[in-house]
Amino acid sequence: MPIAPTNTRSYTYKVTAPPAVLAVSLADVKLWLNITGTASDSLLTLMIESATEYAEEATGRWFITRTAETYRELFPSYFNHEGYYRDLPAIEIRRSPLQTVDSITYLDDSVETTVTSADYYNTLESDFSHIVATERGSGFPSLDEARMQNITVTFKAGYGDASSDVPAWARTAIASHVMAMWANRGDCVCGDGGGEFLPAQARSTYRQHKIINF
Repeated sequence: MPIAPTNTRSYTYKVTAPPAVLAVSLADVKLWLNITGTASDSLLTLMIESATEYAEEATGRWFITRTAETYRELFPSYFNHEGYYRDLPAIEIRRSPLQTVDSITYLDDSVETTVTSADYYNTLESDFSHIVATERGSGFPSLDEARMQNITVTFKAGYGDASSDVPAWARTAIASHVMAMWANRGDCVCGDGGGEFLPAQARSTYRQHKIINF
């Protein structure tokens, strides 16, 4: 079970471009349920979305690629660190798996500036989080003052753009969850993503792949 650093504060993550497809396709779920008609497509889609949201929350992982932003008041320095990479000023992106860091913008003296140097886009990879670090010996820009959400890091995270990119363990667990919700649909209160009907196999899978402290 991956364990993320415990000595970091919680930061805001805002999805600006949500996933374009479902983590488990409607066709696959209907095949599992032996459903051939289309009358229940809307309900099944809602169940897939609900089960996926539950799975992502339970594991700390994003399955289908999305674009998001995270914010900081100040750039990290050798005296102000994130994560456990104490030898490098770094911003920790705690959304897994990271694909790309698209931009880093900040306001200084009311002027918006984009960090363009490739030096700031080095990522140290791991399964549970990623570090946007400077080259050794260099540093992030120095700001005159701290402002709320002054720095915006735009990034993409997820296993891929298609449901086939999602790991088999996740697709299987989500599908089994949807099947359980479908079987109990008359009794389902889905305020918690249908978690009251989460099969034991799916629960065990999520625990195995959960990223601690996300």
